[in-house]
Amino acid sequence: MTKNLSLFSVCCFFIFQFGFGQITYESSDFSNNGEMYPVITITDLTAYNFTQTGSNFTWDFNSLPTTDIENYGYEDPNNSPFKNTWCLYHFYIFNCNSMFDENFNMGLNSNQTIQLETFTLGNIYQHLHKSNSELEMKMLGAHVDFEGNTLPAILEYSDSDVLLQFPMSFNNSFSDNNSINMDFNDLGYDLIIESNGTRINQVEGYGDLKIRNHVFEDVLKVKSSLTQFFNVYLEGQHTAVELPTVTYFWFDKNYGIPVLMVTGTEVEDAFIPASISYVWVESMNTSDTSSGKTIVYPNPTSGKINVQLEPNEEINSVQIVDASGRVVSQNLDTTHLSKGTYILKIQTNKRQILEKIIRK
Repeated sequence: MTKNLSLFSVCCFFIFQFGFGQITYESSDFSNNGEMYPVITITDLTAYNFTQTGSNFTWDFNSLPTTDIENYGYEDPNNSPFKNTWCLYHFYIFNCNSMFDENFNMGLNSNQTIQLETFTLGNIYQHLHKSNSELEMKMLGAHVDFEGNTLPAILEYSDSDVLLQFPMSFNNSFSDNNSINMDFNDLGYDLIIESNGTRINQVEGYGDLKIRNHVFEDVLKVKSSLTQFFNVYLEGQHTAVELPTVTYFWFDKNYGIPVLMVTGTEVEDAFIPASISYVWVESMNTSDTSSGKTIVYPNPTSGKINVQLEPNEEINSVQIVDASGRVVSQNLDTTHLSKGTYILKIQTNKRQILEKIIRK
């Protein structure tokens, strides 16, 4: 009898530890064309710790600010303003529609910008393909200021960028390489763009996510790290650009897009958020829920920085990091620094603070 009870106890332990709380996010859970979601996008770089994670974890971002609500969703890629450019590049004259449909089945107007030193890719439109096993980025369309003209341009992946692999479950991971080789000489422009990148995805946590007093239950957290290298050959001049990006996603099976998405970069193992987007739910608190927000002043500065902390909070260490990731100071005095933008890292007895500062 004792042996049977012990076996029963072990079974119950495994059921309660591993049978509840975790989810599997399938391709069918991800958005279809035409599904729109109300989304808040902010660029407030306050010191939320988006890197924290674990099993049966609770992420508490109740104090995330709000702004205007925008609709976010995927559409039929045939609406892309770059479809004709793609067909012309491949000389698909009579079979444009069929070839386009064969390569792309989702589109997203992201309004992102990529700076490649000598010119800017603006109003980026993502051309994607979703299958039961993965979501691929297959082409970027953008408007480029080139020789005084604004031109439609495409960057098509010869080896696609796999954004997500399905199904997603806790502790799943994958690594994928991508490449772009675009030669525009046949179109009359002395321009070649080559790119190679590596994306590493890790499903690193599951649990509940709190945003403005609303709880998204049973979410998966995914870390996606992308390192992309560009080589641009423009009229005999070569420019090399590295674009590292880290994105954290929180997925809920009830939503076809991440309910929270945070994009930024890593500097000396510290994550610096640049953009935060989350799905707006009517039950979310519309009043100001912020508390403990760090105030760094004056900023811009030419001297000593002051930091307003929470009650009973004390500073343990300070680092000021330049754009290359080098620690240039270990105190709050900036008088010896050159003009430019830096990241201030402060470790207190309660948290880590990350703030962008400008030395004027």
